[in-house]
Amino acid sequence: MIAKITEIDGIIERLGSAMTALREERDLAVRELASVKTALDEREIELLQMDEEMQREIARFEDERKMLQQERGEAEERLEKLASRVRELVSFLPESGAAPVAASYSED
Repeated sequence: MIAKITEIDGIIERLGSAMTALREERDLAVRELASVKTALDEREIELLQMDEEMQREIARFEDERKMLQQERGEAEERLEKLASRVRELVSFLPESGAAPVAASYSED
């Protein structure tokens, strides 16, 4: 009977040690999980900040593109006006093969 009690005491002691080891493992896993969650939260915040920055950059580039398109349109309009004036001036030039305007006046 004493052998059985000793055996049961040994089993209880081993179970107690196993439970202690399991608690320590659980506590370590809980700490690691908290650490991973913290790192994940920090990374998520970083990614959100990067996304916001990218959206600001996209908006800035869109504004710059619109401004450049407007400047291009204005430049094309100025060039068209200039080309129109040049065509007007060219229309006053004598036709090829004809006498120059100054030479066409006679001093009669």
